[in-house]
Amino acid sequence: MKTVLVNNSIEASSVCIDLINKELNKASKRLNIALTGGRFGKYFADELTKSNIILEKLRFFQTDERLVRFSDQDCIQKMLLHNLVKFTNLEHCFFDLNMSATASALNMNKNIDRLKLDKLDIAMMSLGEDGHLAGNFPKSKKISDKITYINDSPKPPPKRISFSVEWLAKSHLVIIVALGNDKDEAVRDLVSANNPFSTYIEGSRNLFIITDQRSSVNIY
Repeated sequence: MKTVLVNNSIEASSVCIDLINKELNKASKRLNIALTGGRFGKYFADELTKSNIILEKLRFFQTDERLVRFSDQDCIQKMLLHNLVKFTNLEHCFFDLNMSATASALNMNKNIDRLKLDKLDIAMMSLGEDGHLAGNFPKSKKISDKITYINDSPKPPPKRISFSVEWLAKSHLVIIVALGNDKDEAVRDLVSANNPFSTYIEGSRNLFIITDQRSSVNIY
């Protein structure tokens, strides 16, 4: 586990882009990356399209999605596609919003099997102020071996589908972003094994936590 202390979203995005570029420079094939939603996810998606990264070398997934209409302002894939649509020959594999949660999970599993993926190359996760991670809450239930669902999320909208933290943490590169003063306690809990998802990230071999919370960094 490596912690990178930043001052703002600009610096956090720059670190993420550098880490992704390093993986691309080592790769001889298209890499599979899961992008996060939330405030940072929206900012980062815009910064990613402005960067020197050749986006055609990436296949895009999302760590989680809110089960709303595509036209809804809370729809994560709508936000991602708004930034990515300007590029041609991009490949993405998103949760299907026209299906039930269970059907969408089964469909995603089929896509993963078709692509012969046992894990992703890069997973970017956001840590919430309440400790939820990549759309996974303590009450989220597994609806497949890789996917979880919650229909009464404490943070609206209530219905969310996500890749499990357990599966995302197996990715070759794992990036967890936690920015804002309201994330201080959440970061402390995560790294001190007081978060229900701590066990999974402890097994990540190439994990970076990017935060602006200096008091949390003192744990190390």
